[in-house]
Amino acid sequence: CALPISEFDSSYYFKLGDEDALAINAQFRGINRIGVAVLLLFMRVSGRPLDRISSIPKALLQHISEKLDVAAPSIATLKTIYDRRPTHYVHQAWVKKHLGLKDFGAADLQALATELRLHAKGVASVDDLVAIGCRWLFGRKVVIDRKSTRLNSSH
Repeated sequence: CALPISEFDSSYYFKLGDEDALAINAQFRGINRIGVAVLLLFMRVSGRPLDRISSIPKALLQHISEKLDVAAPSIATLKTIYDRRPTHYVHQAWVKKHLGLKDFGAADLQALATELRLHAKGVASVDDLVAIGCRWLFGRKVVIDRKSTRLNSSH
């Protein structure tokens, strides 16, 4: 499936700033710049790492390639950009550091559980509680990945 980003999303939320472009250009070369930029933009907007998608929207590729002065591939997926999974993870770690994000840990689990207990009786649905949790994590720059969701399944 394609990354669900509309033209509006791409032009409004997924803009690569000058400071981001300078940092990426100083650290990475070639197609890796595009991969890191996609990871950075997605993680900044969603607070989550981008692991698997089949295609990256053309408008987003065009914007990133112009900003980084790199030729845009005609078709791009994270799998084509990152033929080596370890490189993908190294780049995600760089993006987390660049954005000031931290991984979800045991202390975060306890604090989040406390926060959710405070709101549990006052919400209309589980979806509302999930949204509260997501905002809480995003506001604290905590990233949840697949490993984190297995941290403690009793909560």
